[in-house]
Amino acid sequence: MKKINVVEKPTKEEHGFEVTKMSILNLQVCSKLPQDRIEGAVNRYSPSGTSLGWRLEIEGNLAPVECSKKDGSKHYVFSC
Repeated sequence: MKKINVVEKPTKEEHGFEVTKMSILNLQVCSKLPQDRIEGAVNRYSPSGTSLGWRLEIEGNLAPVECSKKDGSKHYVFSC
């Protein structure tokens, strides 16, 4: 029997965010990463499967907001 090496997904501490909501076209994460780094981290560790990847929403009611449970964290919304 051939042995298969399994690569484990990084933990939320290793990639810097926690997915709090996910649907086919939208993703919400909670993170302490700055806004200029979160999009790259999300696309690296939680790819959307589309050619454009996840795009951070920063306008209107989808703009990042402070997390009420974790000091220094924000909730970010992405769409693809």
